[in-house]
Amino acid sequence: MVEKVFGHKGFYLVAREGGIVCGALPSTHVRSRLFGSRMISQAFSNYGGPLAKSPIVSNALCRYAVELAEKIHYLWGKPNLCIKMGRAAREKALQEYSPEKVYERLMAVYKKAMNLGPLGPNHNS
Repeated sequence: MVEKVFGHKGFYLVAREGGIVCGALPSTHVRSRLFGSRMISQAFSNYGGPLAKSPIVSNALCRYAVELAEKIHYLWGKPNLCIKMGRAAREKALQEYSPEKVYERLMAVYKKAMNLGPLGPNHNS
């Protein structure tokens, strides 16, 4: 809603236990001439902060948000490092997700499905 109405991009840190969501910390990137560029929890609201199943998860989300902010702040002043990291990430993605790699993974899934069949492993009838 905030993104649609005010144009501020929303982001969410999500905590999972065993693949199941157990907490989230919504935040909004707000750009203002008066206050500059900031990430805040729930822009234009009196309420905000993490939504979590326990205080442990809530604290972990907050700690991670602070760590992430520190990393972004560090990189903000190092544009050449950002470019280098971006190039390295692009190269890795091109290698990991080349058409050949995607084909190999897809064929492995098909082979596994064929071996399992509808009645279990190696059932041929």
